[in-house]
Amino acid sequence: MRAAGIDGKLSVADNSVNFNRSFSDLIQNADAAFMGLAVVSYNRFVLCADYDYLSLSNDAKTTRGVVFPVGTKAQVDTVLDVGTYDAGYRFDTFGKNTLDVLLGTQLTNMDQKK
Repeated sequence: MRAAGIDGKLSVADNSVNFNRSFSDLIQNADAAFMGLAVVSYNRFVLCADYDYLSLSNDAKTTRGVVFPVGTKAQVDTVLDVGTYDAGYRFDTFGKNTLDVLLGTQLTNMDQKK
């Protein structure tokens, strides 16, 4: 079983740095996390709200001199909010099963402080 990590590339002007962090790296740097789900239904109408929050921080010294000189101390704080909000209708299928058809929106916000 594998868990999600982060892989990417940071570019500033003509300089770029590739990074790859595993799930365990993210857990070590997590300050706070919250996940919540609420579903409300009345007769055949359904409302759903899902909210996720993650706060990460990391301080380290640079190991490559691409953007900053080697040994430069850096601290980055990241906050990620993801909210998904849906409304829909519940259909009977077969037996005791139902199918909810939802239409909604997702709002994502990520703030970083150096």
